[in-house]
Amino acid sequence: MAGIVLAIFLVFSAVADVCAEENNEYVSECKSRPFFFGRLDAKRLLSSYATDIIDLIGKPGLKRIDYPAEIWLYRCEYGSLFIFLDKKGKELAVRYIEARDKTDELVPDIDVFLKRNF
Repeated sequence: MAGIVLAIFLVFSAVADVCAEENNEYVSECKSRPFFFGRLDAKRLLSSYATDIIDLIGKPGLKRIDYPAEIWLYRCEYGSLFIFLDKKGKELAVRYIEARDKTDELVPDIDVFLKRNF
C-alpha cells in the first residue's frame, strides 16, 4: 500500500512540475488570508477540512482527484506543499501533509516551511 501511495505521489510530482513550468496559472500564491488569525501550523492543517484550507491559504495551484481522495499542490517561494484529503462523511478532510524544498527534498519540519511561506 505504501508503495502505491509513493508511486502515485512521484507521478503527481512529475506532472505538477511540467504543468507549473509550462503554464503559470498552475502556480498558486502561497499567502495566508488577511482575515486569518492565529498561527498556521501542521496541527491546524491536519485538523481541517477542504473548505477550511481554502479559507486559510486559498485554492491550490494544482488538484489531482483520485476519487474519493484528492491531492492539492501549492507551489511556494521556498518549495511545494502537498495536502492529501480523503472523504470524511460528506466532506473532504486533510489526512496527510508534506512539504518539499526547491531541490525536491522532504522538509523535516513542516511548521518552519509554513512560517516561511505563509
